[in-house]
Amino acid sequence: MKSIRCGACLAPIVVLALCVSSRGEPTNTASSAERINIAGTFNNWTTGDSAFRMALAGGRYELVHYFPAGRHEFKFVFNGSWDRHFGDAGRGRVEQPGGNIELNLHASGAYRIWLDAAAKRWGHERAEPTAAFAAIRVLRGEKPGEFVLDGSLSGFPPDANKTFAWKVEKSAGGELPVKNADDSTARVTVATPGGYRIRLTVGGDDAAAFASAVRTWEVRPEELDARLPATEFRWSPSGSWTKKSLPIERVDVVGDFNGWRPGATPMYATTPAGPFAARLAMEDGLHQYKFLVNGVDFVEDPSADTRYRVPDRNGGFNSGLLVGPDAAQLGPARPDAIAAAAVQHDLRRAKYLSPISDDVIRLGVRTLADDVQAVDVLAPGDSSDGNAVGTLSAIPMQRGAALHGFETWSCQLTAPRRSLKYAFRLRDGSATRTLDATGIHESPTVKRYFEPDLSMSFKTPDWAKQVVWYQIFPERFRNGDPSNDPPSTVPWTHNWFKPYKPRGGKGYTEHGTLEDFIYDRRYGGDMQGVREKLGYLRSLGITAIYFNPVFQAQSLHKYDASDFRHIDDFFGVKDSLKDVRGETIDPATWQWSKTDLIFLEFLAEAHRMGFKVILDGVFNHVGREFWAFQDLLKHGKDSRYAGWFDIKSFKPFHYQAWDGDDGSLPRLKHDDALGLAKEVREHLFAVTRRWMDPNGDGDPSDGIDGWRLDVASDINVNFWKDWRTLVKSINPDAYIVAELWQESREWLDGRSFDAVMNYPFARSCQRFFVNNGKRITASEFDRQLKEMQGWYAPQVNYVLQNLFDSHDTDRVASMFMNPDLEYDQANRLQDNGPNYNPAKPTPDCYKRLKLLVTFQMTALGAPMVYYGDEAGMYGADDPSCRKPMLWDDLPPNDDKDERIEADVLEHYRWMIAIRNTCPALHLGTMETLRIDDEKGLYAFSRTLGSERVVVVINNSDHRHRLDIAVPWADGTHVIRLDDRKACERVEPGPEQPAARPRIVERKIEGKPGTHHAGMARVEGGHLRGLVLEPFTGAVFTARTAAGE
Repeated sequence: MKSIRCGACLAPIVVLALCVSSRGEPTNTASSAERINIAGTFNNWTTGDSAFRMALAGGRYELVHYFPAGRHEFKFVFNGSWDRHFGDAGRGRVEQPGGNIELNLHASGAYRIWLDAAAKRWGHERAEPTAAFAAIRVLRGEKPGEFVLDGSLSGFPPDANKTFAWKVEKSAGGELPVKNADDSTARVTVATPGGYRIRLTVGGDDAAAFASAVRTWEVRPEELDARLPATEFRWSPSGSWTKKSLPIERVDVVGDFNGWRPGATPMYATTPAGPFAARLAMEDGLHQYKFLVNGVDFVEDPSADTRYRVPDRNGGFNSGLLVGPDAAQLGPARPDAIAAAAVQHDLRRAKYLSPISDDVIRLGVRTLADDVQAVDVLAPGDSSDGNAVGTLSAIPMQRGAALHGFETWSCQLTAPRRSLKYAFRLRDGSATRTLDATGIHESPTVKRYFEPDLSMSFKTPDWAKQVVWYQIFPERFRNGDPSNDPPSTVPWTHNWFKPYKPRGGKGYTEHGTLEDFIYDRRYGGDMQGVREKLGYLRSLGITAIYFNPVFQAQSLHKYDASDFRHIDDFFGVKDSLKDVRGETIDPATWQWSKTDLIFLEFLAEAHRMGFKVILDGVFNHVGREFWAFQDLLKHGKDSRYAGWFDIKSFKPFHYQAWDGDDGSLPRLKHDDALGLAKEVREHLFAVTRRWMDPNGDGDPSDGIDGWRLDVASDINVNFWKDWRTLVKSINPDAYIVAELWQESREWLDGRSFDAVMNYPFARSCQRFFVNNGKRITASEFDRQLKEMQGWYAPQVNYVLQNLFDSHDTDRVASMFMNPDLEYDQANRLQDNGPNYNPAKPTPDCYKRLKLLVTFQMTALGAPMVYYGDEAGMYGADDPSCRKPMLWDDLPPNDDKDERIEADVLEHYRWMIAIRNTCPALHLGTMETLRIDDEKGLYAFSRTLGSERVVVVINNSDHRHRLDIAVPWADGTHVIRLDDRKACERVEPGPEQPAARPRIVERKIEGKPGTHHAGMARVEGGHLRGLVLEPFTGAVFTARTAAGE
């Protein structure tokens, strides 16, 4: 069976492909028998979406379809697969491989997109609608809280009957009453801020002609209550709008305060002609912004203060807005004095108070730039009964970079009882001030402590902030029980690229090239094998396991489930499902197979050894062998499960599938209101309960610890909100991570997912650490990291899975052999990567990989290792990123290049142990200490309370002497944690199964310190005394954090 990349998101960094004919020649034209679709941002890059199927007309392919105004990207896809597609080659030309094609539409409407495959050209133009389409515009009403819903921009075929039906749903449940709900213009009154969904259904003369549109709508408190403090934006099209012939459908304010996201801050007008206005609560500071018209045209604010106007990156200018006090009006900083008017600690703002976990809080204080020498957090000591006493502990805060004349000091500290009392002491020379709940004053005595409410708007699991993830592709990790092997199993150490020929010529035999046999080949990986190697993972320092799919399925990757109720028998006891009889849709009839019990036994042992375990949930689609789909094939429209799938017709039988119409992955039936059809939801909810609380006693400790969700955005958010509620009701500490490849703010707001697989992190790391000619600078890398951290709430950033590669990309070691590619592009040997170098990485590649790992294990977020990366495994994208794991207790691989890189493995072990030793690397702040683009140096600190870890990266091919400003006093005893002469890695004993290896300082003559010459020292506030070799890093801390 040809591999299906079910685990790969294709938007907007899609898989580029080069299709080769049977004679090895590129196939660049289209035959009349081929299916050509467009897949893009408007349909979640779905390759087989029948609504976007092109038709052959007059020698070219055409599609007439409704598109909303805005910026879109797409590609032309042949036969439902990215193996062959056309992308952008510039000036209306297409090629393979090619970039994403930009489609910028200034007005909503029906458009004709055409492709001349022979000439390799494309184009688009306005067209008469062939079907009705719904378009929603929101205007402000005349009364407070009243809004006008305008559907006049909807379209209908000529002479069609025009009908309208409006509905406004609350995200929390329920509906709002709508006046004139059957007119093109309706009215709704919103009394409560929050999330809403506007639904407009328009129709023609029969049911098939109806179309609907849904707009997610967030109404902010300051939009409803003029008394709340907010900044007002106003824009009138009359002066600055040049496209006056086009209707204005929507206007947004986009800027650094909302991530420049269209739709985040809509503006409203009482008439389509404007003027438009929006009120927005904003943080103090200087902000950049523009107005965005119809999702595509950026417009400066003509009324903005020109002093703050700055160039954008596209040859234009951004408007600037100063919110809050102007530092220039406060005068310059003076010695031995503190500008009290500049000092701020606002409990209502996240930059000053932000809970990270149940017992970690981030605090911030603003001061005038260069005005204060030090700021300490003052916390009262506690008596035995928990009451505050006079003794104060002082925790130093870190100075942030000056911005717009101010500095923000910050720290993270622990508050074990979810309650906290604190104040601040500010010092500048002889001047000292106390900042407490009464304000800022000269008295050294705290008058009243701050006692904030530490509850979070939403929580993420605390354990997920402190783990190191390990992704296991079960079929390729370890064969622990050969008795359950699939028929096509080959020896574990057989040469990956060579067809298997059994001794004696009998049995499973392979022929041809890798592409001909690799998707049928099996290696026999199973749960017994994973359990057998839990000790290996414990010694590596791993604390959480993510399994690719393990449910019953036909393929090797298991993304084509045939039954979510059972673990695949090839992973446990062969044919154990034959003993399971009488199961129905009713969960009361569900039984545990022998394989299921082996998995539950594994789960119990993993938990005993301190591992968390999550499973891959593939709830958007199933395989053709799925039990309900098999019933459908047998009984047709009379099947009990006909409503479970998107059936296009029964005679002839056609259905929607994730991989294209009538494909191998039938799509479960979607529903606009529920996300998935009601019975499908109920079944998946029951499956969720089964694996999260197997014995159903209300105690989830015997179940899995969470889910990774495949192609999560293919199912609308209504399903995920309800599913999250279910998951958290079973286990409030369960972890939900989604496969989303881009910035995903709308998914990580506490209503659906806890985290995402952090592919943007991987992409930025590739650009800085892997690339050569296209390498970004250290300052650009730092900017990208800060931008990513600004996307989400702090409690989300700490649980993101910081990965480099996965089952859907090439191996990270091989990336170094193929620098300067875009992430996850041109990396499949069989189609889009004919020039990809699959050879074993060089020693220099492995050296640079170790530097990358040093950064991964010390950065903010939860690191994730793809199985075998720690052993130096390499390979191009699927299938070669899925080779069998390398083990030192098996015979040498038939391919002598496939061997464990002992130095890489030891580096992983050491760096993971450092992370598990230092709480600051789990929960600390991350502050930039030094950037030197010319030298390729990048240094940062991680701080939690009084513990600080300093990391220095030399991402260059030159040696550099260390000279880094650090937050330590002169003479501080500094330890280099990654120096194996200064420290040692200590394995825990068997009596501590849940413990992990830690790093401790070596002792000379019974005392720590003075371990060897050349150790780093702090002089003049700078870390000195060490030379960093090319492409190496160093990790430092003070003695108390290293195990004294």
